[in-house]
Amino acid sequence: MIRIVCTTFANVYDGPSFSSQMVTQGVAWEKIELLDRKEDWLKIRLPDDYEGWVQNFSTLEMPDEEYERYQELDQRVMDFPFGRLMNDNGEFIGETVMGGCYPIPEDAPDCVILPSGVRGCVRGQKLETVHTVRARVIALASEMMGTAYLWGGKTEYGTDCSGLIQCCFGIEGIQMPRDASKQIQVVKHKAIEPDEAEPGDLAFFRNEKGRIVHVAMMTGPSQFIHSSGEVKRNSFRKDHPMYSEKLASMLEGVYKMPDKTGC
Repeated sequence: MIRIVCTTFANVYDGPSFSSQMVTQGVAWEKIELLDRKEDWLKIRLPDDYEGWVQNFSTLEMPDEEYERYQELDQRVMDFPFGRLMNDNGEFIGETVMGGCYPIPEDAPDCVILPSGVRGCVRGQKLETVHTVRARVIALASEMMGTAYLWGGKTEYGTDCSGLIQCCFGIEGIQMPRDASKQIQVVKHKAIEPDEAEPGDLAFFRNEKGRIVHVAMMTGPSQFIHSSGEVKRNSFRKDHPMYSEKLASMLEGVYKMPDKTGC
């Protein structure tokens, strides 16, 4: 049997209780590994090797053959926020989130299939057509502008800094680790100056102990988008109205965008 996330997204905690800290999230159809069980809580490992506890109701066991049959279908990665799924009668039946990957029915290319087997047509604002990975990751991050900061979050309902990076690059097929301290390991051999940055390059920030605690996506020379309080834009340039003295002082370095073989 295969176990997957069956809800739109599932909060993952560092312990088997809602009073524990949320550390990340899983999204619908993600394949997970069961490690332990305590009453209604399951300890799981996500595809990015992150471990934590979820409520049993947010997961589903599926026979291997059924799971493989769904995976053999064409897949649609959601590249816009707050997708709504409607049935043939125009009734709302569910939601999708950015980064979610759903099977497409062979006879209904405008629809996707939920883990429950129910299918619905997608309603939402599709990402404007752009033709480079750099342009697309910036467009994806911009779709999240104003999204509230949420420790452990990685959806449009709330995201932390590394969750934003993992989501946007993941949609483009670039699999990044979950935490900023691990993400820098993917790109640390490609350091550049902030004023040399192109869209999609990454900036990392350290605390007073030298620990990597924050990550941002560069939108161009010395400009970046990140999640801190909310998803917003800032600059390293002192003459820019969005200059952040605090972040400029914390900058560890700016690095070239990862590629699909970088992680």
